[in-house]
Amino acid sequence: MIIGQHHYEVSKGVYSFMSDIKYEYIGLFNAMIEGVNTGLFDVVAHPDRAFRKESIWTKEMAEYSNKLIAAVGDKILLEKNFSSMKKKGAYWEEFWDIVPDKVKLIYGCDAHSTKDMQVGMGKSRYYEVNSSNTFSAKKNRIIKRGINGLILGTSGSGYVLENKGINKIL
Repeated sequence: MIIGQHHYEVSKGVYSFMSDIKYEYIGLFNAMIEGVNTGLFDVVAHPDRAFRKESIWTKEMAEYSNKLIAAVGDKILLEKNFSSMKKKGAYWEEFWDIVPDKVKLIYGCDAHSTKDMQVGMGKSRYYEVNSSNTFSAKKNRIIKRGINGLILGTSGSGYVLENKGINKIL
């Protein structure tokens, strides 16, 4: 199952999207970590989007990032999102730079329909064949290359995996 934390409960019945909360990422990261600690989730979707209201990278952002990274360990996957890469403030290279090699990555395109999958499919196919991609991820931790397949995007509740020409919903 995938956790994609877009808001959190500030107080009973009050959610972060209802007001302009300073340092919203703190609550979002705490909620992601709480979700990860339940053991119910296999993937944390676009964790760097939690910084969407920030304008510069800070040591506090790195601290919360490291807390989440420690919580996922080498068992839960972190999703780099092609859609985030196109949105200002949604993709933070600084976050991905501190993710250690032991953490497994997955790529998605935040598709909410099959039409949306075209965005991720074009990019992921480009990055698969172009070894000089713009990601800092090392090949040995990109789980969708080679024998493990290529992540093309999301469809409904799962990721679509193309593995040796066979499409499969994960």
